[in-house]
Amino acid sequence: MKHLLATSIFLFLVGHAIAQNSQNGLSGIWKGYIKSTERKIPYELVISSNDGVFSGYSYTTFGVKSNIVTMKKVLLNIEGSRIIVYDDSLLYNTIQKDLPRQIVQVNTLELNGDLLTGSFVTQPPPGFKTAKGNVYLEKQSDKEETRLVAKLEEMELTDSISFLQKPVITAKAIDNMEIVKTETPQIDSASVATIDPGIAKIKSKEIQLNKTEEKSPLVNSKPAAIVVVKQPIAKPKPANPPVAAAKPKPAIIAEVKQPAAPPAHKPIAKHNTTGPKVDLSKRKIETIDELVIESDSLQISLYDNGEVDGDTVSIILNGQAIVSRQGLSASAFRKTIYITPELGDSIQLVMYAENLGSLPPNSGLLIVDYDNRRKEIRFSGDLSKNAAITLKRKKK
Repeated sequence: MKHLLATSIFLFLVGHAIAQNSQNGLSGIWKGYIKSTERKIPYELVISSNDGVFSGYSYTTFGVKSNIVTMKKVLLNIEGSRIIVYDDSLLYNTIQKDLPRQIVQVNTLELNGDLLTGSFVTQPPPGFKTAKGNVYLEKQSDKEETRLVAKLEEMELTDSISFLQKPVITAKAIDNMEIVKTETPQIDSASVATIDPGIAKIKSKEIQLNKTEEKSPLVNSKPAAIVVVKQPIAKPKPANPPVAAAKPKPAIIAEVKQPAAPPAHKPIAKHNTTGPKVDLSKRKIETIDELVIESDSLQISLYDNGEVDGDTVSIILNGQAIVSRQGLSASAFRKTIYITPELGDSIQLVMYAENLGSLPPNSGLLIVDYDNRRKEIRFSGDLSKNAAITLKRKKK
């Protein structure tokens, strides 16, 4: 009976240690894929721990060239060495239909160092098939390489992630700081005497003076030690014979003119920084959208569409390059465009593909913020075709 009890206690402690070890390395950013029927779908997780309770967010991109993206809040349960991750609510997606939003994904994972692996199964609404497959995720050290963190920053949700919060120094932390005091080094008068007997005598008087000042309540610090070096006394030069005072010359009165005030500078109008003119005649231009602009400026943001594969683009405004060879990533590249009169009433904005990346074609996500509105535009191009949008000024 005692042997059985000891074995049970041992197995309990081992299981508790495994679970505790899993929890310690679980918080962080995870990136990889889910795989079902030989299809890999990019998948990302951010897991946070608050007072021992785990939660987080998931980000799924349904294919590199697809326009379907979803971000969900997820909850976690720890069951021994198993980590159950399941969808809680939908926060963002590009799906237009309502029924697919009701699909709940449940992951059963195990932590092994910097890897989270296991399986997943979906719980769809009536009339839809259940999907099953495998999950493979690697822990990330650089948050800039994940689209999920970029979306969390855009939606101002990073404050809910424990390891992304900025540290706050509290009054208690300041009280617990160790303060190291330093003291002024003492000079041995005997050592100074070996240099010059006169210096030792001066040092002795200085010590007595310091003791007198220490007794005074007005003195808060000891004076620095003084080292005296004897200099040879220069012999006085013979006095020069007196010189007769020169007669004062009459003052010269000149008329001084005040400099004229510089002319006031006219304010310089904001303009777009333009680069070299680009020949667009060798490629077909496909206009994919048209926006009517009322304000005098707008902001564009560029992302890679799907998996980051080294796509590089230039932005051409009415034939002039305003952004040259910009690499696309999960983090946004932003630029403000000023709608000046010389651009005309109809403005062409071309996304010029500089390469094909490792996964052709060159594809990206363009977000345009204008007139208190936001427009998401997905574009793609290659070495024979460019995507473009048209900006038309709204007539007042």
